[in-house]
Amino acid sequence: YSGPQGQRSGAAYVFNAETGQQLRKLLPDDGAPYAYFGFGVGLSGDRAVIGAWGDTQNGADSGAIYSFSLLLNQQLAKIVPADGEENDRFGHCVAVQGATAIAGAYRDDLAGYESGSAYVYTLGEGCRADVDGDGSVTTQDFLAFLNAWVGHLPAGDWDGNGVWDTQDFLGFLNAWSQGCA
Repeated sequence: YSGPQGQRSGAAYVFNAETGQQLRKLLPDDGAPYAYFGFGVGLSGDRAVIGAWGDTQNGADSGAIYSFSLLLNQQLAKIVPADGEENDRFGHCVAVQGATAIAGAYRDDLAGYESGSAYVYTLGEGCRADVDGDGSVTTQDFLAFLNAWVGHLPAGDWDGNGVWDTQDFLGFLNAWSQGCA
């Protein structure tokens, strides 16, 4: 397979589960052939964390994970383990809940040959009510959230429970009215 950033580079797609409509196509800023981006995927609210076990920053197949804002449709961070090594395959599996991400490196050798390990990270949250990321909470942020909530987009599910209801709207409204400190 020849992906958008080279052979087996990978991509991740976001769909509306109710309509089947494709909402986003996510690609890493530094995508490369044989990165296998999209092999592991985690989603929580507006945040997607996507693994690329073939990333080469710490050596061949050392791996990386990427954090994306779905509402802003942009990459927020690339994460590689400080002790990452060739063939660890970090990011083969990922999960995210709120600002916490966990990623597996099933071939890590720290506790013995290919014993594997898991890494836990706290992702930068910034100010969730600043939906457009411009540094201030304004009417534009309110309208962007409202659009996501009405359209059943991931960012509109403020509490991350898979239901777009009044609790999501009130949760966002509370955060929005407090602004960012």
